[in-house]
Amino acid sequence: MSLNLERTEERPALNTGGRYVSKNFDGLKYFKPTSKTDNWGAPDRISRDLLLLLDLFREKVGSRVVVTSGFRPGNGASQHDHGRAADIMMPDFTGSLLELYKIAESVGFSGVGIYPHWKIAGKVLGGLHVDVRPGPKARWMGVLDAKGKQVNIGATDENLKKHNVV
Repeated sequence: MSLNLERTEERPALNTGGRYVSKNFDGLKYFKPTSKTDNWGAPDRISRDLLLLLDLFREKVGSRVVVTSGFRPGNGASQHDHGRAADIMMPDFTGSLLELYKIAESVGFSGVGIYPHWKIAGKVLGGLHVDVRPGPKARWMGVLDAKGKQVNIGATDENLKKHNVV
């Protein structure tokens, strides 16, 4: 699958029964704007390019992908603010978080962050931030500092080993 991230046109949202549903979801195999499991924030604000890569990622992973955070309004500093990012977890995946990270890189996400401490339903599974930011690729990992605050560090081999991702 080849994407042109520079010129993709967003499709307008449709009003269906008083709710807006993004046409950006048209033709996707695994993701729906009305999903009760996924937290899109505002489905009509999610980038078509992000959705296409998420669908491809889900296909390659071979198990359920849960979107825990999509669009989040903010000050513009986060890719979530622009509908170009999703935080995802794969509760049924039997491989490693590092495998998921490598799959995310291989499908073409321009931003990939690995978070080994994320929980779903009270269980630590780890997860990924994926995005379709313009410009250069970004790779990092989020870890908890001594006070339990999440901080981002480089996703180096040394850091991945230190935080039991490898």
